[in-house]
Amino acid sequence: MKMERLRSALTCAALGAGVGLFASTLDLQSLLSIWSDGVWIVSLAALAGGACGALLVGGRRLVLGALIGMEALFAVAAWSPLAPRLARGLSRSDPPGAAADAVYVFNAQSYPNAILGDTAMGRLSRALDLLKAGRAPRLIVADTPAPEPPFSAAAAKFMSGLGLKTELIALGPVRNTHDEAAAVAAKQRAEEALKGQIDKLTEAEALADLTRAVAQIKLLQKLRSGTRRPG
Repeated sequence: MKMERLRSALTCAALGAGVGLFASTLDLQSLLSIWSDGVWIVSLAALAGGACGALLVGGRRLVLGALIGMEALFAVAAWSPLAPRLARGLSRSDPPGAAADAVYVFNAQSYPNAILGDTAMGRLSRALDLLKAGRAPRLIVADTPAPEPPFSAAAAKFMSGLGLKTELIALGPVRNTHDEAAAVAAKQRAEEALKGQIDKLTEAEALADLTRAVAQIKLLQKLRSGTRRPG
């Protein structure tokens, strides 16, 4: 009985790893705004499959059904004409507007040794095109928490390889797209507040200089009027 459970657990773990591999290939983790390689997905799926095989009577059928379902989804995405039709209207490309303060690149998968994934490479390349066109003076990216490799390091390496010296600002760490949007908004509010303080300080300094100038003019007039009276 124990050997049968062990055999079922090992079989279902292997099937579960296949489910995780297909899920990683389809990049299903991006639906949750999770940036990572597929190792943890395959590992979790293998553990879940093994648990199903060891604890559930029909666990093997359940995991096998999940694997067949993932294979069918992969086949539809890879070879079916349905996928391109479903993707119509999802892609949006607006013409560049007026110049902006910065270009922000949403985080995407990067690997150790500052290597960019395909999605990250495409996003960063488009951002650099805008910077080269003079649309903005700086680039902003967001890093994910450790142990994920920093996106800013990969972006800096990519820009250095192209000989670009554009200012690069790193935000974070962030865990999802919502955190990215919040971080950019917070930075914008901080810059606006700082700019407002600088403007107020400049106005105060200008007013002080004007006050001193007026006082000096009055003193000079008083001295002149005093020197004329004896004559």
